[in-house]
Amino acid sequence: MQKIKLRKRQKGHHSHRKPLRAKPSETWVSNRITLSNISFQKEGNVYFKSQSMSGRGRNARRSAEKAKKEFIGFDDPLGIDMNISVKDEVICPDMLPTPDDDIFGMVDSQDLVDEQQKMQRLYPMDMGPNEHHNFNDRLSSLERKVDFLLNINTKILARVDKICENMKSVTKPNDFPVKHKEALEAIDLKIANDMEKYTELFKNLLSPSGIVKNIGRIIDQKLLMEMNYGGHSSKAGLSSYINLNTALYESQRTEGYTFDDYRKDARMAFQKAKNRVYKAVSEARKLKRLNGEIAESNNQDNDTNECKEKME
Repeated sequence: MQKIKLRKRQKGHHSHRKPLRAKPSETWVSNRITLSNISFQKEGNVYFKSQSMSGRGRNARRSAEKAKKEFIGFDDPLGIDMNISVKDEVICPDMLPTPDDDIFGMVDSQDLVDEQQKMQRLYPMDMGPNEHHNFNDRLSSLERKVDFLLNINTKILARVDKICENMKSVTKPNDFPVKHKEALEAIDLKIANDMEKYTELFKNLLSPSGIVKNIGRIIDQKLLMEMNYGGHSSKAGLSSYINLNTALYESQRTEGYTFDDYRKDARMAFQKAKNRVYKAVSEARKLKRLNGEIAESNNQDNDTNECKEKME
């Protein structure tokens, strides 16, 4: 190894850094020498101690680098999934888009998704690392997305208004509860001509507790006492009115709810309705008997008082 010789630092030459002389036993490689994990940079024939970073400086640098990575990897909450699609959408025939609907901003939901994807292609948020530092561009992109969402919101509100307008035409429950068997037959024929309308009507009448507690809203209490579900014991059966029975089932049907489940609920509805009547009759009899006993007791007291007066 070649020994090194260092000259003294001249005045005014690199005065901001303190030169360190290397000892004869120290060796150098290229323009840098390392002593006890301390680095010295060679400039000419003089070695200067490299500027090392303190613990506070290292922490600040790491925090800055971490913030930069988080900003670059920022997950935009308004980011649009290009793979989004509308699945199993149910659209009423009278709700299909028409030229008149376009005037009110009415479009199909799939059209909304297509427009959203088109907007994403025009204004992509997948900017490079360098562009992420330009906050003005990012804010401009966010403003465009907000305008796009406001546009969609306007169209959704227009669709809601259209739905509310259509709901006004729902049949009013003037024919319910049904009070006579003849009326049941007439209702069964009406349901056959417009099953969907009566299904929606029954859904509203029976909610929220369902057919078990609210069957009295469909069939009057007196008529219920003359009926049962299957038509046993010489009584009229609800199952005999096929259209009415089907509409009631459709109004209660949910995922996993079968016709057997509905049949059990309908039988339970008849049973509970009749039990309420039996209980009311029993309580009325008890009250009548109690009133009779009280009246009889009062008569006996009156007779006793009259006898005492006569004896006196």
